[in-house]
Amino acid sequence: MSIGTDVAMIVADVRGTQQPPGANAVTHVMEHPVDRDYGERECTLEDREGRRWQFSETLRDVSPEEFGCQTVEPW
Repeated sequence: MSIGTDVAMIVADVRGTQQPPGANAVTHVMEHPVDRDYGERECTLEDREGRRWQFSETLRDVSPEEFGCQTVEPW
């Protein structure tokens, strides 16, 4: 799905043997929007039916070294 020049993607696990979470099961922790060191803004929301959705927005491209990681060469 596109929104202007941006893209939205919905990912669902639809394997036949999968079952929805039972009552009181937590699959995602609720979280207000948070800006991450690696350049993303993320949050988790819950809809009226109790499904939790995680949203992510790229704020800027960040090199791994900027947030404490190391770039390695491919094997």
